[in-house]
Amino acid sequence: MKVFFTFSLCIVILIPAGCSKKSDSATSDISAPKTPQQMILGKWNVIKDSIVVHNFMFSNGDIPIPGVYIGNANDYWMFNTDSTLNIAEGGPQLNCTYHFISSNSLNIPETQWGNITLLVFTNTVLTWEKSILNPNGGTYYRRAYLSR
Repeated sequence: MKVFFTFSLCIVILIPAGCSKKSDSATSDISAPKTPQQMILGKWNVIKDSIVVHNFMFSNGDIPIPGVYIGNANDYWMFNTDSTLNIAEGGPQLNCTYHFISSNSLNIPETQWGNITLLVFTNTVLTWEKSILNPNGGTYYRRAYLSR
């Protein structure tokens, strides 16, 4: 009788544990990975933006000013769902458009630099660069660091 009681108690304890309708939280909490177009949306703070030039002039005659700009609390890049981009970085706000060329290349046609390469692109860090070589041998290099 004692053996039967112990065996019955084990069955009563084990059956509910093995038959629960508990969801598998390891799979139900994982969301689908975001596309680059989804990841970029929102406000990015400017950490640093640096420009290096040697004997360089843009095609419209503008000469970029070299140096390192350290972002402040008012600086940002805002990527909107309608493919518009608002850039506030140390001066008047620039309103333009953007589109992805590939998962690591972005085109901002209203700017002098146009296509930029995304070096680091996560949910919280965006680092991009642009390098241009003029026919006269002049060089332009820019790298910007953004974060959320």
